[in-house]
Formats: sequence, structure tokens, C-alpha cells
Amino acid sequence: MEKENQLNRQLLDAIFRISRIVRQEMSLSSRVARLSLLQLEILIYLHRVKQAFPQALAEYFHVNKSTASVHLNHLARLHLIKRVRQTRDRRAILVSLSAKGKKLVSEGLRDKNKRTNRLLALIGIREKQLLFKVIVNLLHQLEIQHEKA
Repeated sequence: MEKENQLNRQLLDAIFRISRIVRQEMSLSSRVARLSLLQLEILIYLHRVKQAFPQALAEYFHVNKSTASVHLNHLARLHLIKRVRQTRDRRAILVSLSAKGKKLVSEGLRDKNKRTNRLLALIGIREKQLLFKVIVNLLHQLEIQHEKA
């Protein structure tokens, strides 16, 4: 049992250290646009899904509604997103990328891909596949546990 506890501590320590390095490396590109890493990820998410309700963004990024709102307000002030009220329910607002936001995301994705490739060039394809499988499984289990809490 003690060996497993020690391994658990070592795993979490390694995950934390990798997370810090990845955050530091990836945040370099977000600093150019004066965005936080979360704001850049929100833009990338909107690029992928085209439009979303603020509540869906909060849930996807595991933040509360007010935190999501603060980030969306900042992105709106920079004219990177647009908000559209729904005709049936005026309280409902859909968020999508503006033309300026789309341009920034395409530039940001190119930069992010370069940085990602450089970081992950250190391991082979089989290791990447195995690591991905383990991380996705862990993430899935953590999200289930988080939803129950």
C-alpha cells in the first residue's frame, strides 16, 4: 500500500511539473495577444464548435459562470467574439468568433501546433498513443467524479 501511495504522489508531482512546463510554453503565444491561456483556449474551442452558450463554455472548461463571463467580457472588449441574443428567448445568448477572432485563432493555432510538436517530439508515436489513452481514461474518470461532487 505504501508503494502505491508513493507512486501516486510521484505521478501527481510529474503531472503537475509537466503542466507547469506546458502552460509556460503555451502561454508565450497568448501573451502576444494579451490573453490568458484560458481566453486563448476559449477562442480555439469556439473555432471548433462555431458557437456556444456561455454556460456550455463554463461547463467545458470547468469554471463557474461568473469566471466564464469575465473572460467573455474581455474577449468582447477586444472584438474577438460576438454575442447574439436568441429571438425566442431574449435571455439566451450565443457566443461566436468575430472576424478578428477568427484571424487571431488561425494564427494562434499555427503557433500552438509548432509549440506542441516541439514539446511532444521528445517521445515516439507509440508512447504518445499510450499516454493519450491513459490520460483520456483518467480525465474521463475525474470528470465523472467531478460531476458527482
